[in-house]
Amino acid sequence: MKGPVLEVRDLHVWFDGPGGRDVHAVRGVSFDVRPGDRLALVGESGCGKTTTVLAVLGLLGAAASVSGSVRVDGQEVLPGGDAAMAPYRWGDLSIVFQGALNALNPVRTVGSQIAEVLPRDRRVSRRAALRQAGELLERVGMAARNVARYPHELSGGMRQRACIAMALAGEPRVLFADEPTTALDVVVQAQILELLDRLADELGLAVVLISHDLGLVGQLCDRAMVMYAGRAVEEGPTVGLYTAPRHPYTRLLYEATPVLGAERPLRSIGGGPPALDVPLAGCAFRSRCPDTEDRCSLTEPALTPVAPARRAACHLTGRTP
Repeated sequence: MKGPVLEVRDLHVWFDGPGGRDVHAVRGVSFDVRPGDRLALVGESGCGKTTTVLAVLGLLGAAASVSGSVRVDGQEVLPGGDAAMAPYRWGDLSIVFQGALNALNPVRTVGSQIAEVLPRDRRVSRRAALRQAGELLERVGMAARNVARYPHELSGGMRQRACIAMALAGEPRVLFADEPTTALDVVVQAQILELLDRLADELGLAVVLISHDLGLVGQLCDRAMVMYAGRAVEEGPTVGLYTAPRHPYTRLLYEATPVLGAERPLRSIGGGPPALDVPLAGCAFRSRCPDTEDRCSLTEPALTPVAPARRAACHLTGRTP
């Protein structure tokens, strides 16, 4: 088995909060991405999925403090800041941002924005760069002539395809896709997922999908990490998370996901995630969990093995269906 392209260990992120209280948005997240992997980061909004990825890519800005380890091909890049990550960003590691209309510059043509990401060591003319941009658009299912169009002239699905083309321009090995089907109708959602699936096969890409929708995750990814309150609470093969979840949050997240033709009733998860600008005592999910005991309020459960290739962070894992 090939070694990881990307290794993330004990990643923490803090933001400057009101009243001088730091918001501990990501708390000790670790994962590996190997060539061809299809990994999902799953959870509700605000659980730290996007922040984790932006921290890995060095895109959080001055308001954030980041600690831990991020290695690309075994090379540590986190302590070196933007200068250390810059050679890998848009090259080895690329991202499709959530909300294509916001990700694209409205006053520049799609082709010029894609051409800007082409590898800098290729000295080509503007015409050649636009031709390559057109080829990338064709790869994602669009006509090459769209290089001359502006983002507002494209449909939502076409804008998303253009963003995927731009992410591919640097010939990445790991493609992060942050809620790539947000605000798209179900037909276009399916088309975008099929496109990512095809590109991963054709190009040997590793894909890291960020989503709150377990149904979408199951269509593309074979491995998932469920996040809650800034940390991983369960991880393992996607099928196992559906059929035998080992953390109550994973189980409730699945039960809150509509499944076409399913006879089971939908359930909502009561309450909301905890505030992260104060230290958390015990299990962060305990106020919303249907099954708790005294130690849940005293000790935060560690992420420990519960089955082959499965880990969960729950004191009651042995009794979780």
